[in-house]
Amino acid sequence: MKSLLLIIVLAAATGAQSPDRWKGLVIDESTPENTIAILGKPEADKTDSFRVYKIEDWFTKSIREKKWRRLEYKNVEGFDKVILAFDTKLVFIELNPKKLDPDVLENAYGVPFTATFDKFERALNPGNVGRDSGRVQSYPVFYYLYAKAPKSILLAGVGNSSIGSLLGAKAINDDVGYPGKVAYLQIISRTLENRDGIETLK
Repeated sequence: MKSLLLIIVLAAATGAQSPDRWKGLVIDESTPENTIAILGKPEADKTDSFRVYKIEDWFTKSIREKKWRRLEYKNVEGFDKVILAFDTKLVFIELNPKKLDPDVLENAYGVPFTATFDKFERALNPGNVGRDSGRVQSYPVFYYLYAKAPKSILLAGVGNSSIGSLLGAKAINDDVGYPGKVAYLQIISRTLENRDGIETLK
């Protein structure tokens, strides 16, 4: 409850948009018809699965196994590609921005983001994240930022393609901001979260 109140306060204070929507489309509410009315005819309209990166274990297997209605758009202003998936209502948004600084995310949505890495990177650099503080020491060539909101979970893949990082010299965390640029941003409905085992604890 406290985290929900914090998100509401932050959003109000910063003028941030709600982290469960994009261009008037709302997670768990918008339909394919709403989407086409707002964005126009999609580049592709098909039935297919979609992939959540890095944190896919947080969600039900149906994401990978089920065939969802998918609308795909190209060259929406500011984006190379947009993917929207529906189970009658909108459950997934993937945005592939042309150029987006990762520091914009917290300001845009009013929720705190946390950096994380893939398993291979963690195995190579087990001490890169402080055991007690959780603070990241340095950023690899590719990393992730995630945030939890009341109705959605946000995941950004960030490419840190500076010359130094490409040569193996990782960007040191200076506590000022996140390096690189956002390769994609996924907004996923929390109705798809994996709740196996929850009943056991009730």
